[in-house]
Amino acid sequence: MKKIIFSVLMLLLFQTNLFSELERTNACFNGNLWVNINHDSRICYSVGFDEGSCSTYNELYSKVESQKTRDLMEKTFNEKYLSQGVTYGATVDFLDKFYSTSQYRIIPINIVSEWFHLSINGKITVKEIDDRATEMLKFYSENPPTMTSVNS
Repeated sequence: MKKIIFSVLMLLLFQTNLFSELERTNACFNGNLWVNINHDSRICYSVGFDEGSCSTYNELYSKVESQKTRDLMEKTFNEKYLSQGVTYGATVDFLDKFYSTSQYRIIPINIVSEWFHLSINGKITVKEIDDRATEMLKFYSENPPTMTSVNS
């Protein structure tokens, strides 16, 4: 068992170093981009992500006729994309702390943003975030994602 864990950790370390300069994971911006932009750009990214999420939600919500589906959409959106009273600065602080762990940087920002809101809304714990991140890294080690740079 120890050999398997060691092998996975070594593969993750190798993969993290291999992808350390690439800012997109499966076409989504990741932590490599995040750590290379300044604080103001991080705030702007967070605002843009929020506005894009709300815009997409409103567009889809307006096209759904089933009240059951609308209720499910609203519940999911409120848990994963909204946190009442939370500032963009708090979002940036969370992402800064998360991406301070370099091996997590290949995880897309949109996924980490969802984890942030889920945690603020009491749906997951910090340990569960770490477990999800570890599982995602394990998945990536077994199924390497498409990694590209911003200019690709």
